[in-house]
Amino acid sequence: MPIAHCPNCGTSYQGWALLSARHQTCTTCGQRLKIQLNDQIFNGYSPFDAEKLILNMTGDTPSPPPGEKKKGKREQ
Repeated sequence: MPIAHCPNCGTSYQGWALLSARHQTCTTCGQRLKIQLNDQIFNGYSPFDAEKLILNMTGDTPSPPPGEKKKGKREQ
């Protein structure tokens, strides 16, 4: 049976529900849990620890000249 503990506050959990992503977050502090199943240890899921997205916004996208109005479907 899976056993888990929160590395932040120390709360312990056990049960098969820990294999589902919605039960891999500490209900006390929101940290992802450290889950142990047999000899394997893995980190649980937490929406608060999501990976950072880095958007590369270069100036290569052309912009319409100032004052030029974009034509709609009815104006064409």
